[in-house]
Amino acid sequence: MVEDLRRRRLPSSGASSPTRRQPGRPSTPAEAGAFIVALTHEGGAQIWQPGVGFAARLQALAVELDVKGTRIFDLQIALTAFDNGVVELWSHDRNFIAFPGIQIPDPIA
Repeated sequence: MVEDLRRRRLPSSGASSPTRRQPGRPSTPAEAGAFIVALTHEGGAQIWQPGVGFAARLQALAVELDVKGTRIFDLQIALTAFDNGVVELWSHDRNFIAFPGIQIPDPIA
């Protein structure tokens, strides 16, 4: 499946170009969009949305869990995952915050 996604091509001015970005440059909006379509339609991926009252819950949890600095992004990820029914979230980041109700194992360790 991954190889299929890597080989996927986009029409571009009558020519084809790979959806994978070329080294040394960011993806174009068309390439990024095609990659998301491939992941969701062909790869079975889901795009999660935060639940109702996300901002207020995020702020309350940040205070309760004493989350500071860039770890707020861990909290955003974990809360969005929790809102979508996740009970296990893999991360190789040994400093990823602990989140109530979600196990966070390191898949590489």
